[in-house]
Amino acid sequence: MNASTTTRNGKRSWFASICLVPLSLACLCAAPLAQELSDQQIEDIAAIVESRMETSHLAGVAVCVVKRGRPIYCESFGYADCVTKRELRTDTPFQLASISKQFAATCIMLLAVDGKIDLDDDISKHLSGVPDTWSPITIRQLMAHTAGVKDYTTFENIRADYQLDIGRADMLELIYGHPLEFEPGSKFSYSNCGYTLLGCIVESVSGMDYAEFLEQRIFSVLGMKNARLEPVQNEDPLRAIGHDLDGQELRHSTYNSPTWAFAAGGIVASIEDMAKWDAAVDGNQLLDAKAQAVLWAPQQAGGQPTGFGLGWKLTRGPDGKRFVLHPGGKPGFSTIIARLLEDRLTIIVLSNRTEGHSSTLLDEIGSLLLQ
Repeated sequence: MNASTTTRNGKRSWFASICLVPLSLACLCAAPLAQELSDQQIEDIAAIVESRMETSHLAGVAVCVVKRGRPIYCESFGYADCVTKRELRTDTPFQLASISKQFAATCIMLLAVDGKIDLDDDISKHLSGVPDTWSPITIRQLMAHTAGVKDYTTFENIRADYQLDIGRADMLELIYGHPLEFEPGSKFSYSNCGYTLLGCIVESVSGMDYAEFLEQRIFSVLGMKNARLEPVQNEDPLRAIGHDLDGQELRHSTYNSPTWAFAAGGIVASIEDMAKWDAAVDGNQLLDAKAQAVLWAPQQAGGQPTGFGLGWKLTRGPDGKRFVLHPGGKPGFSTIIARLLEDRLTIIVLSNRTEGHSSTLLDEIGSLLLQ
């Protein structure tokens, strides 16, 4: 197994540290990308992916490059299931992991635009059972990871429970049972539980299941035909199966119930779906430019910048150009989406293997396109 976090140029990958600028996006700031890719660029992208798949023992990879809302490259490589040798397709749904958080943030903004919530509402206005000691926590603080809500991945003695389904009420009881890590707004700490609470707020305010809200307000509107909140015991025959590397062999990852991921990481979607998602973001199909800008506004905690917006990580290239991104990782899957705002250019990489080098591939592909 090649666990290197360097690119083909020998430079360190962004995935090695979320605080570092991805090589590809640093390059994107330096030169424009042509509207169409050349035959040579298309061949070279395939060579990069196939080389990384061989050296790092990846199962399958899907890649999309979107320019000004239009896909200029969208391909799949390898297998959706290495055991049965079922080939990966561009309509194969992957578990998106934490890329799902930008969908949750958009759901919240849709409700805000509808006039049903304010981002600075105390969460106890929309959720029952919130501990008195938690007040006031605002919706915005949950979105910005500054609420102080502990992440369930840090809870003791529950890892074996990930294979078991957990209902909303039990999840809320589990989250509420842990004291805050700090005074809300004073620090930054990445929290999946914060996004679980946001999903519950969507359900409480809209009167719909979160899955239904996603379908009605986002997926059906955009034609994301294979996107959904992953159901319990997902039997979709098209889905990508998660893999782990066992020595030199790929095996299916251990099942984790999607009820734990929920709004923090529970969406499945294909690379084709993600191209439609990026086109919608680019063209303000769901949120107008003013509302979208709220999600990309830099947040602070304790008077210091956090490097995050609401559902997105934010940074700048060497020449000051802004880009927004988010990686995702869970057992069996590695994902990333990165968007250069001024140039309206996005690269999306989905991989169905734990530690599947999605960000390394983004670095290498971005470097190729703009060399």
